[in-house]
Amino acid sequence: RRNAGRELRLVYLGLVARRKGSFDLVRALAALPPDLAARVRLVVAGNGQMDDLRALAAREGVSNLELHGWVNAQQRDALLASADAFVLPSYVEGLPMSLLEAMAWALPVVTTDVGSIPEYVEHGRNGLLVKPGDVAQLSAALNRILSEPQLRTTLGQAARKRVEPLAASRYAEQMCALYRSLVPRATEASA
Repeated sequence: RRNAGRELRLVYLGLVARRKGSFDLVRALAALPPDLAARVRLVVAGNGQMDDLRALAAREGVSNLELHGWVNAQQRDALLASADAFVLPSYVEGLPMSLLEAMAWALPVVTTDVGSIPEYVEHGRNGLLVKPGDVAQLSAALNRILSEPQLRTTLGQAARKRVEPLAASRYAEQMCALYRSLVPRATEASA
């Protein structure tokens, strides 16, 4: 249940570095229409080149930047609960845990089509995919996700559905079922 009418919160969790697209993200925000940019707060939690990111934001005129250091699980959950969308414009990834966590919070995601991300994020179905390093495309995707509340809701709900099978409780149930299914075979083999 996201609050409509207030500032829009984008959350980025992880290493702040060029290869993670952190600087592209600030440039993409600077390219948003001024009326939309004025309503957006970018919340960055992690470590890395925080001072460089802060300096770039100042040069680009991105004033609604909130920087946190590395956060614990409770703080992470609070940030995701208060977010309107999650963004990870990385150049290189495997399958980022922060992305899966954001999807579990029913957040629409704007991310890049690298690594295993496209196995979980389908463009236009449960998130928006952009090419790494394409600041104009990233800005257009952010503009779209921030300007269309219904799209945020639809993509967020689909994102949650996509990662529900990864929940620890469901995984444990599946593993137990697998082991139970093997027990009769082991008994038969020894007879």
